Amino acid sequence: MPRYYFDDLDGTLDEIDTEEELREEKARAEVEAENYEAWEEFIYYHEEYRRRE
Repeated sequence: MPRYYFDDLDGTLDEIDTEEELREEKARAEVEAENYEAWEEFIYYHEEYRRRE
């Protein structure tokens, strides 16, 4: 079943591309995972630096 949204710019009803939504959701999840991994590495190296002082 197609879904639609109202486009305020041109005043039309446009169909939502569900495949594009899924691609965006997957990309967002990948970025969040990469950010979490980078944060964990930051914490690890910060703790290692503090231990050496």
